Amino acid sequence: MRKKLLHVFFVFAGALLAFNTANDVLSDVGTSISEVKKMTVESVYAGRFSMPWVNGKVRSACKGLPAGVREATMLSLGKVVKDYVASPEFQKDYFAYIDANVRGPQVRDDDKTAAERKRRSEYEMGHLKDPLSMQGAVMYLEAQLSTAKMMLDMLKDNPDMPLGKMKKSDFEHIQKEATRIRPLHESDKEAFKKEYVAFKVDQELRSEQASREHDSELAAKRTEELRNYKPIIRRELEQFLAASEGINFGAATQPKGNKIVFVDPAYEAKPNDWKFYFRCGPEAVKGARAFAQGWLKELQ
Repeated sequence: MRKKLLHVFFVFAGALLAFNTANDVLSDVGTSISEVKKMTVESVYAGRFSMPWVNGKVRSACKGLPAGVREATMLSLGKVVKDYVASPEFQKDYFAYIDANVRGPQVRDDDKTAAERKRRSEYEMGHLKDPLSMQGAVMYLEAQLSTAKMMLDMLKDNPDMPLGKMKKSDFEHIQKEATRIRPLHESDKEAFKKEYVAFKVDQELRSEQASREHDSELAAKRTEELRNYKPIIRRELEQFLAASEGINFGAATQPKGNKIVFVDPAYEAKPNDWKFYFRCGPEAVKGARAFAQGWLKELQ
């Protein structure tokens, strides 16, 4: 399970008592500045600040931190993350991560397409050997024609109707070709087979190309949204402040089996984020909130 990156401030808090630098702190809990940077990049890309679920050792370290230094500790550790995000290094790392993970435009290979067209045409022709398969071809054409007519009629009443990966011209092409080919089944079966196979294979390749183009458009839109990362960070800071506001740190708990649970069922039903903040204590949460509020003001 994953939790928001703001939890980083809590996760490494206990270790800060024994070390003077962030590198020492992170090393003590089995990670490093480079790992925090990597996690930051991946979390922003995912649309949320997040990190692996913290274990009991880390929670205990946070809980054992003396109250007098918790707030300052959260502010100091928060600055490590904030300074990295504000640096040219983060932008370089983050943009490189986007480029590596968002699929770019699909380049059309005409030679490969021609070879695939030939292979599929031979396959389809090989299956048109009996009246049953020929009737199946007729049914396919009629279904294509019916769908095209229906869509074109709908577009007359609603010209702005979204068509997904299809265009109006695609339905016009289907209607024209299916209308032309269908009568050949009665007048010239050999011509029908040839024209049907060419039409069917062409439709398959057109559909696949349209899907690739549609995916490329979505990828371009996704890339543009991701590169504008400040709104992502701002949204997560706002969500953290909302989730951590007004926590009743005096809420009673009790043992239940090998777990500690809240006496009040309403508190026990709270999200894991809320319970995590509760266990870290009021001073640690106060420091993290002060950091988040300050960063949020800078991002306005």
